[in-house]
Amino acid sequence: MGDQRNYFDLLGLPVDYKVDTQRLELNFKKLQKQFHPDRYATATAGEQRLAMQMATLINTAYETLNSPVGRGLYLLELNGLAQEDRTLKSDPDFLFEQMAWREKLSAASSVKQMQDLLEKTDLNKEDFEAQFDQQFNAGNFLEAQQVIDKLQFVVKFRSELLVRLSTMKNS
Repeated sequence: MGDQRNYFDLLGLPVDYKVDTQRLELNFKKLQKQFHPDRYATATAGEQRLAMQMATLINTAYETLNSPVGRGLYLLELNGLAQEDRTLKSDPDFLFEQMAWREKLSAASSVKQMQDLLEKTDLNKEDFEAQFDQQFNAGNFLEAQQVIDKLQFVVKFRSELLVRLSTMKNS
């Protein structure tokens, strides 16, 4: 497998934001089994090194494509918008919305309030994923970049919310 292949090719998927997660999982496991370093225990040092490199590449590809944010950033990179070239533009409305979410998270004092906030966060996540897919497929990469930045915030916020919700439930 040459270095010219992208993660989608490697995992046998079409280059698209929408990913068949079952196919991703199946192809990942198949490749992981094929290139697992234990299978090369009696191979030459060069073959062992190549197997280890492939196993690492397969894991990285899977982690990237399995994450909505990672997949979006990777698609932007494949289309010439490398992360270091990206420019963050502030969206004042979204910044205000972020502050409101943070206030709701701080003020939430019951599991029910946290679950309601999680539900709204999940809806926002789905909305941003759909917006990214639409902008990306239209070739509006700068707009897609702005959406992925919002999605990044929502995913991070959701993780924080889940930790707090778990803590509340266990108290």
